[in-house]
Amino acid sequence: MPDQEDQNTKASESTEVAPEDAQPTGTKSSLSIEGDNNLVLVIEKMLTKLTESRLQADFYQTTGMRCSRNVRVLMEKLMEDYGFTSHELKRPWRSGALVPDRKTGGIKVASRVFDLAFGWGGVALATLLYLPLSIGLMTIPSTLQSLLGLAIASCFYVLAIFGCCYQMLWPQKTAIRVALALGAD
Repeated sequence: MPDQEDQNTKASESTEVAPEDAQPTGTKSSLSIEGDNNLVLVIEKMLTKLTESRLQADFYQTTGMRCSRNVRVLMEKLMEDYGFTSHELKRPWRSGALVPDRKTGGIKVASRVFDLAFGWGGVALATLLYLPLSIGLMTIPSTLQSLLGLAIASCFYVLAIFGCCYQMLWPQKTAIRVALALGAD
């Protein structure tokens, strides 16, 4: 009888039952269950880091913006909850109207009056230069040269207006909308 008890205890000692929270590890050829909680925590931390880096890479690929985790989460919230698009947020991010706030880890709106004034000044200057030129070209007898001059002047005017709006006015407008959305939280 004692031999049977020894065999039963040896059998129970050699058979290890994996805890319920154990995760399979290893490759397909060497799959085993690890019961060590410390190992599981280390693996979870590694997977979390890999997941965050993957999220950052995906965010950069879809939006073109590199930012910290907190800023990325806030940008995604702005896109999901407030209807901003990645293109709308990318312009103020790259122009400096939206900047990371080091104190809170979020976004700080750095909308500058100088950019607004310079943008509207550029629109006014382009208009003041275009109007006399276009009026002068329209009042002379119509020739191929005058029509070509008017077409070229019109193209430059449209490009100047678009450049001022795209680089200075639209990013500031979006930054002000972001400030209103962040203020609502």
